[in-house]
Amino acid sequence: MVLKAAVAVAAVWGLALSGTAAPQLTLNEDAVEFGEVVEGIFVERTFTITNTGDSVLELAPDPPGVIEGEEGLCPCITATLTETTLEPGESTELYVTFESWGYAGRELTLLVRLESNDPQQEVTPVRLEGTVLPREYDHIGAAQELFMAFRILVDLREREAFAQGHLVGAMNVPYAELAEVLDDLPTDAAYYLYDKDGAQAAEAAGMMRDAGFRASAAIAGGLVGWWEEYNDLLFFRAEEGAPEPPQGDPHSGRYAIAPSRVIRSYVVVVDIRCEESFASGHIPGAVNLTPDEVMDWAQDLPTPEQMPERGRLSVWVIDDGEGEACKLAEELREAGQETAMCLVGGLAEWKARFGEGFLWDTERE
Repeated sequence: MVLKAAVAVAAVWGLALSGTAAPQLTLNEDAVEFGEVVEGIFVERTFTITNTGDSVLELAPDPPGVIEGEEGLCPCITATLTETTLEPGESTELYVTFESWGYAGRELTLLVRLESNDPQQEVTPVRLEGTVLPREYDHIGAAQELFMAFRILVDLREREAFAQGHLVGAMNVPYAELAEVLDDLPTDAAYYLYDKDGAQAAEAAGMMRDAGFRASAAIAGGLVGWWEEYNDLLFFRAEEGAPEPPQGDPHSGRYAIAPSRVIRSYVVVVDIRCEESFASGHIPGAVNLTPDEVMDWAQDLPTPEQMPERGRLSVWVIDDGEGEACKLAEELREAGQETAMCLVGGLAEWKARFGEGFLWDTERE
């Protein structure tokens, strides 16, 4: 009887010991201040998570984010884990971002809910606190604003024809080379493709859509169709003098859109960084100018009064974030380009928001 009792006690004690094994989620810090940021600045913070328990810690992927005091999840907050399974003693990183556009003038507490199998705390909150300041001037814009309005304009003609003249803000990718560079282009961007008469552009739009570029369209009639609608409006020629209208029969296609759709929101990006910086990576189609060249170059652009009905031209000036672009945007507005903008934070802010995959370098041109 004594032996049986001892065995029973040992068994219970063993179960008790085994029951103490559990994962434990420990954060290097569970709250940070991101301070004061101007609306449009992309907030990024990284936290370290360590399993300080003695069994495997399982983390739910894609932790949801909310703004304290508001109902529902906020797509403005994203949280990404590098690993979701941690052995005892192992660590991983939690990368949290906040898109501040649209939250001007607010003091915010952002919460990320970490869900895990930690028996002591199945949901662990991570806090980010700070204030979003209003932009001081109307000509200062956020990367998200530019992204929503921007269309990558692609000229599919041969390089010689492109060099002689093209629609302002277009990048040159000859039709024969398009398939080779698709891996270098962002799939989540919108594209307007054109050639001389629209035939190759319609085929190219279909090819890009089949490759996952869902927002790809051809300009109906190509440059021939454009000329029929708007003559040489927004057509920049390398040499002085009036350009000759393109000749041919305009073609359309399944994924073709009218030039009038294109001109409703025509965005030109002017990058005033040095040639070396521009060559190493820039927004596709950006025009590279020195600060001293911008105002003379802009004289060839139509003013709002010269644009067709329902047409809108926006010029965005980008620098390294040092503020010169905003001065130029203000000067452009004073000179008649009433919708000119500068990108808050410069190209660094664009890269933080959209990554290197949304940049083009001249080695691929």
